[in-house]
Amino acid sequence: MQKLPVLRTLLQWVSDPASLVYGRGVDRSRIRRDFLLNFLLGSTLALAIHLAPKSGWVVTQQEQATDWMLRINQGIDPESYRGVPLVLLEIGEATHRTWGEPLHVPRERLAALIRFAVGGGARSVVVDVDLSRPAGQGDRELEAVLRSAGEQGGPGAADIVLARGLREPWPRAEGAWLEERASFLDELVAASPRLHWASPLFVRERDLRIRRFRSFEPTCTDGVPGVLPSIQVLVAVQVLDPMDGTRRLNEALRHERPGCGGASVPPATTSPSLRFGDLVIDLRGDGLANLILYAFGWSESGPTASPRVGFRERQVPLFTAVPAELVESGQPLDPSLVEGRIVIIGASHADARDLHHTPLGELPGPVILANATYSLLQYGNLRPPPTRLLLGAQLVLIAVVSLVFARIASVWATLAAAPLVIIMLLPLSFLLFRQGVWLDFAIPVFAVQLQAAVKKYSDQLSTLRERLRNLRGRIGSGPDSGDGDESEESNESNESNEPGRASKPEGDA
Repeated sequence: MQKLPVLRTLLQWVSDPASLVYGRGVDRSRIRRDFLLNFLLGSTLALAIHLAPKSGWVVTQQEQATDWMLRINQGIDPESYRGVPLVLLEIGEATHRTWGEPLHVPRERLAALIRFAVGGGARSVVVDVDLSRPAGQGDRELEAVLRSAGEQGGPGAADIVLARGLREPWPRAEGAWLEERASFLDELVAASPRLHWASPLFVRERDLRIRRFRSFEPTCTDGVPGVLPSIQVLVAVQVLDPMDGTRRLNEALRHERPGCGGASVPPATTSPSLRFGDLVIDLRGDGLANLILYAFGWSESGPTASPRVGFRERQVPLFTAVPAELVESGQPLDPSLVEGRIVIIGASHADARDLHHTPLGELPGPVILANATYSLLQYGNLRPPPTRLLLGAQLVLIAVVSLVFARIASVWATLAAAPLVIIMLLPLSFLLFRQGVWLDFAIPVFAVQLQAAVKKYSDQLSTLRERLRNLRGRIGSGPDSGDGDESEESNESNESNEPGRASKPEGDA
């Protein structure tokens, strides 16, 4: 017998499908009117948010949404990987103390690490160590190792990318370009096509987190204009196009030199972007294009949540960390550890002062560099979805939320609106995110919250006007206009016509 009400309800829905949307026993004309008003309001608010300059609150919401998506995306294996795995020869806390906690990385030990990477067949070697100042007798051994590596030829020879030291000009001036620090390796790097200087700088946001990379760094040193590619862009280009990538990048950056010291810069005839099949690296990318899609984090014990990728017909970790002391001490290691991979030599110990806040927590600089390199190799520049998809998704969301506001009281609709938008957008955002497309759900959520606030205050204003109208009617009718029963019936009649309450159906039951 308890099933009869359920069966009766199903039969009513079958006989009257519109009741699924409107409900039974309600004023459908009022719901249609409220729905259209809410839809127009939501669409107007969404359009205004898109066209208006980004306020600090909106930017904060977008950054929080991006950080959340990055955190849930870390550690997930990509369907396919077009790059190569990364290896960090880590100068960690244990290694730093074993070496006697030197102020600078000992150059003879650094030379041993580079020799191991090049001799092991690394695809590219990144030296994320400051080499702007001489450090003693070890400099000669480092120069010898770099000279030998730079003289190697052939398609399998490794490119060595060195982090260039940069500084503010003095005296400081507003809008002045950075200066390149001179190094004892300048002549050697200039003479070798396999040795390269690159910028290690990233973009630090207003909350001190690193979310985006820089594609290049214009410089002005002693009145001479220059431009440095960022480390991650240079390495990605060399991996994607081993034969001609470096030349293409330098040609594109030739037009990005600043006009300092009276030098004239040739105008760019094409957009400074590089295409590698379906992957595009735009050197003038905006904030979205330069977003780092972090794939792995870091802890005191090493990498965390590193995905596995296909490499030479087997699955291997995308990112591996090897303590530098194991390499430098001559202990036997797997010879295939660095073969064909990108090798980064950098420090993670506290004295290096190279720990930075990121969406995944505090990460050492070399780990951020590895994430940025992976992001470029796998996705290129992050891009927004097609305009038709973006507008269509937002209109559907606004329509659903408008129906919720038309059917449910404002208080409950406000509580349900934002979670409903997130639940509807999250699966689509996650799928697109895995393809390097970012569907921003912060703006739709913000528009829904504004819509909810406007609807709430609109309903409160309507209720206040109705009460004032009733109060005027009572005052105008005077104390002798009727007995208490009639007054109570009038109150009940007025309350039944308040917005948000169901009125008697008009022939639709």
